[in-house]
Amino acid sequence: MAASPTGYGHLGGAGLDEQILGKLYDHSVIVRLLGYVLKYKMRAGFAMVGMAGYILTMVAQPLIIAWGINGFIVSAKGEGSNWGSLQILALIFLVNAIASMGFSVLQYSSLARVSLNVLYDLRNDMFSHLQRQSTSFYDRNEVGRIMSRVQNDVFQLQDFLDVGLITMGDVAMLGF
Repeated sequence: MAASPTGYGHLGGAGLDEQILGKLYDHSVIVRLLGYVLKYKMRAGFAMVGMAGYILTMVAQPLIIAWGINGFIVSAKGEGSNWGSLQILALIFLVNAIASMGFSVLQYSSLARVSLNVLYDLRNDMFSHLQRQSTSFYDRNEVGRIMSRVQNDVFQLQDFLDVGLITMGDVAMLGF
């Protein structure tokens, strides 16, 4: 049998990472990551409230505009001016826009704080875990592969926390 460049010729080249390092996707990882998020459940709750409030105010915006067009502008064409009521509606629209901005700030700042704390805790735990490994562990496993795996996994999680959660809020808004 010819020796492979990695020294693991008996495992074959196709599923090498999966056979050595485990499955590429493991559902239990999501459950374990949820444990990191639950440490910051109050801040995560603020993020959820911000997301829900932002979605509701964004959905209310076209309804307020439709109410203004149908209730005041169209009906005022034949009956005289109804501008006083339209000004109240403009004030409602402005309050909704300010509330939307406030909920958006709450959502983004809370998500940023939670994601930074989760990534910090995860990096510390991974570093502590690697520090507890014996020297024979590093003899059996290539250090470059371990570092690549640790760095890439954390970067992928960071991308998900930065972009994925906010995108999920946008997708939830489409449901309305």
